[in-house]
Amino acid sequence: MSWNLFSLVLASATGWAVLMLGYLPVTELRLHGREPLKAVGAWAVVAATAPQLVFHWYLIFAVISFVAWTKLDRLAGKFWLAVAGSLGLSLGIIFPLEVSTVLPALESPLALASLYLGGATTALAYVACVRSRLGSAGIRSSGSAKWLAICSLAWTVLLSYGMLHEARFPRPLNLPGGNPQTILTANVWTPLIPALFVVALAFAAWTAARRDALSKARWLAGAAAVAALITSLLAQFVIRTIDMSIATG
Repeated sequence: MSWNLFSLVLASATGWAVLMLGYLPVTELRLHGREPLKAVGAWAVVAATAPQLVFHWYLIFAVISFVAWTKLDRLAGKFWLAVAGSLGLSLGIIFPLEVSTVLPALESPLALASLYLGGATTALAYVACVRSRLGSAGIRSSGSAKWLAICSLAWTVLLSYGMLHEARFPRPLNLPGGNPQTILTANVWTPLIPALFVVALAFAAWTAARRDALSKARWLAGAAAVAALITSLLAQFVIRTIDMSIATG
């Protein structure tokens, strides 16, 4: 599992998170003053682990997120967050796939769809966690938690259909870039079991948010964000390993 793959997964999650923060009303966005700065740090990590030919783009996204932080008290802050998120989810995904020698040149539709849905699930869990901290300010996180539950379920259905129906697991595979004699059994349950765990956490967080148990909702959503990021990374590794094996015969 390469650092380029981790960079791709983190770029999707960061792009979605920045875009979703920009969707929030200005009055609420002012209460999330540290979030654009966290986005700057996340883009820096993405840049550090991205292919050398495109790492500077993520630094540009980091600068845009920093500009958004300086304008959170007005509508311009939402605009700059939207720009950073949109560029991150378009150029930030396309460019590394075009230049990386580690990732397959022929992109799998299942891998791409899982990349975006996994990133959206991670971002929704993170936003729900962040909004749950502001319960004392009258901010309700039940809306974000609801969409987290829906998105996580859709992602799991996609993985289940794509991997059970199309891939025919388990499948013995040569590890890319390793000893030709080394064999990996890519089992369908590797990403699906944690994906089901994410769904359980998401629905539990939604239930807690609806009951105004904000502390519980916060921790459940935070756990869902971590689990979704790990699951997305596992899913990308398994799907792309299979695609590479098929492409190389």
